[in-house]
Amino acid sequence: MLILAALATAANDVPDIAVDGQLYRPPLDAEHTAWTDDTSLIPGIRAGAVVGWVHEPVVWVWKDTGERVPVVADAVALDVLASYTFWRIRAGLDVPLYPLASGEGAEGGGVGDVALDLKGMLLDRKSAPLGLALSFRADLPTGSTSVPLSSDGFAYELAVVADRRVGPILVAANVGTRGVPAVSLENVEVSDQLLWRVGAGYDGGGRWGVSADFAGYALWSDLGNAAGAPAEMMVGGWYGLSNQLRVSVGAGTGISSGIGASNGRAVVGVSWAQGRGDAAKPVPTAVVAAKPVPTAVVAAKPAPAVAAKPAPAPAVAAKPAPAPAVAPVVAPPPPPAPVVVAAPPPIYVPVATPTASAQTPVVVAGNKLVLFRPVSFDGAALSLDGAKQLEAVARYLIAHPEIESVRVEGHTSGAGDPSDELSLAGSRAGIVLEYLGEKGVDSSRFYAAGYGGMRPLVPGTDVGARSINERIEFVVTKWAEGSEGR
Repeated sequence: MLILAALATAANDVPDIAVDGQLYRPPLDAEHTAWTDDTSLIPGIRAGAVVGWVHEPVVWVWKDTGERVPVVADAVALDVLASYTFWRIRAGLDVPLYPLASGEGAEGGGVGDVALDLKGMLLDRKSAPLGLALSFRADLPTGSTSVPLSSDGFAYELAVVADRRVGPILVAANVGTRGVPAVSLENVEVSDQLLWRVGAGYDGGGRWGVSADFAGYALWSDLGNAAGAPAEMMVGGWYGLSNQLRVSVGAGTGISSGIGASNGRAVVGVSWAQGRGDAAKPVPTAVVAAKPVPTAVVAAKPAPAVAAKPAPAPAVAAKPAPAPAVAPVVAPPPPPAPVVVAAPPPIYVPVATPTASAQTPVVVAGNKLVLFRPVSFDGAALSLDGAKQLEAVARYLIAHPEIESVRVEGHTSGAGDPSDELSLAGSRAGIVLEYLGEKGVDSSRFYAAGYGGMRPLVPGTDVGARSINERIEFVVTKWAEGSEGR
């Protein structure tokens, strides 16, 4: 519960309070928590909406009488979220709308402070001891509500995001600074603040999860002032309706008396992520169907002819020779029923071509560049042999300008956490882009996409399957007009 203490005045009226009483803001791309940012990055477009209700985040208390006056009694918020992730960078937009807001002396909705949100990954938790990212959020002064749910000027957040996976649990923390317009109230001078958030999420096999979060601010200039140190807790959960679509819920309450800590909060959200759902799309790899096995028919062997033995010479000449013995004709047995060997189901195998060799390490097969040896990595770093393969790709692209656009796809084994594998795949694809650019290939001719383990070539996660499924693919998406490309 937030309590704003003040001395009684002759007018006995609550003054205008030009502060943002909305403590909660939904994360744009956190995959495991309801409030705390993590370092997860899913390639492509992401969109969502979060509907939230908050009760009494700002309350004025008269010191002399103890009377409580809810400056913000109840508010319903609708946050419309959108973002785009490329390689290790995510850019997003948060548009908060208040269809309902009520408080002392004012009622009605409006628009909150529209926020621009950026995040860049520094360390991938898949290959580093912990994940590390930087986030920056700019709140534009677009608020139009008549109750204090927005700032009177520009505000921002700059934070370090760190996370680490411990088994099925992801632990995340955000620490940084929040710049806000200075506001002088009776018992606190609101100014720039320390921001902190910590959360943990349990992943139930990629289909559902639960989480717990704690978040708040504290005044840099007056860390001990409770009025300037709002804090809340929230428990939540999510469920995947499909590969792309998720719903989430959360409920929380204030654990301090600072400005913005509520007496109750509930949120319901839905999110759609383009990269998260690529597993539902048909896999655009070559499918080599098993050749039909011919029906094996066990044919009956012809019965050997039984030759008639010659009649022995008669012992007594006077007696007539006996009639020659005629061997019976043995009819061949009827052929057994045909034995039909069922054809095995088709399997996914890598695209291969017999013309690829050490002398011609790169060839075109359909709409793909096929390498004599795959591009290999040591964790998230390019190996020496992988660099040699990319040098061959660079030479080929420079020698074939008719290939105008190539999608560099990163794929992993599918044996780990889906979000970690997506991040690793995107990182590897980005490294390939950087390397090709350094070798003189025009960067406008290619772009990266990380699919994690969502597009396997063969089923399974054993050593053999992983060696096939962990790969970089080069897909030609545009040929020059009039070229022989297909």
